[in-house]
Amino acid sequence: MDVNVPPPPDFNGNTENYKRFKQRINIYMTVNGLHEKSDEVKVAILLNTVGEEGIEIFNNFGLSDVDQMKFDLVLKKFDDHLLPKKNIVYERFLFYKRAQEPNEPIDNFFKELKKLAQNCDFVDEQDMIRDRIVLVVADTTVQEKLLSIADLKLDKAIEICRAKELLKMRVKTMQEEKIVEKIDKKLSAKMKFGKYGYGKKTIVWTDHKPLISIMKKKLSDVVSPRLQRLKLMLLRFDLEVKFCPGKYLYVADLLSRDYNMDLVEDDPSMLEVVHNIDCARAREKFLPAKTQKSMIKHDIPKKRFVKVAADIAHFGIDNYLILFDYYSKWLEILKIKNKTTQGITAVLKSCFATHGVPETLIADNMPFGSYSFKKFAEEFGIQVITSSPKLLQK
Repeated sequence: MDVNVPPPPDFNGNTENYKRFKQRINIYMTVNGLHEKSDEVKVAILLNTVGEEGIEIFNNFGLSDVDQMKFDLVLKKFDDHLLPKKNIVYERFLFYKRAQEPNEPIDNFFKELKKLAQNCDFVDEQDMIRDRIVLVVADTTVQEKLLSIADLKLDKAIEICRAKELLKMRVKTMQEEKIVEKIDKKLSAKMKFGKYGYGKKTIVWTDHKPLISIMKKKLSDVVSPRLQRLKLMLLRFDLEVKFCPGKYLYVADLLSRDYNMDLVEDDPSMLEVVHNIDCARAREKFLPAKTQKSMIKHDIPKKRFVKVAADIAHFGIDNYLILFDYYSKWLEILKIKNKTTQGITAVLKSCFATHGVPETLIADNMPFGSYSFKKFAEEFGIQVITSSPKLLQK
């Protein structure tokens, strides 16, 4: 098998190019069986490949006719001319200075260390590379693992680093899948009211920051096929996506999460709701039945302490009974021993002695809805109105 003659090297101070030239000329001579030839033939082959500039440099070496026929001597002269003299201190400085970047793959870091070590003339190059990896590896958990192995070899160190990188990549992939799922929901929400955005410049406010970067990317730059399909569907709209904290997007969240297809398809006024966001109208149309309704208003009595509200509050390790008079807005805060009916009724009797017995007491169910408290209320002629603590009243 013949190998093509390598091209001439770069003689303008490019040492790496010259090193590769030497490697290629060695391969060329090995494949073609030229190493067995005489020095005179090998020198001729070398001079034939270095080009005109190389021959001119050769002529300036000042070698005798005999020395010009010595291949190793001629090659050394080229090395002395093209390769600068090593500064071991400087080369080792570069080696020890090299550290792994936060997101740099271990294979790339190892390759760079190996390249730097070639110029350092280390007695045991592999051990020095291993020690450098252990010292400056970016992941501290990997560093701890490497330090725990007494007879650590370079190959084992590289294997551990690669395994950790693979694990991190898998975890990152799982996390990205979760983000993709969230973005999928956000983009899908924008499709629900799509017919109202045709032919118009539309500003889309979102509380999901990753969505903004996804929308700014070109379709070809989106990695996830799932997101590519969604982004492709959105190309028919002229959208500008902006970020807004979620606490200010109650209408948008309402429209996307509590979406009712029948209402949107059949209700022409939905166009006005979409383009002129009206919080009250949107809530009225799309609020599900389980969501809180408007606050219930109470009639104000004509005398004080006729209608009161009661609740239990906690502060530190103590419990308090809170009484509120609907007429005067007066608050009574009374400490109770416990939250049982017995503890509450004991405090209420003392309060009734001061302010009188109310006609109506409004409270949540526990313990005011218990059988024992109802018996207490019947004895004093009090009407107890209980309500869920989640039902807003005032």
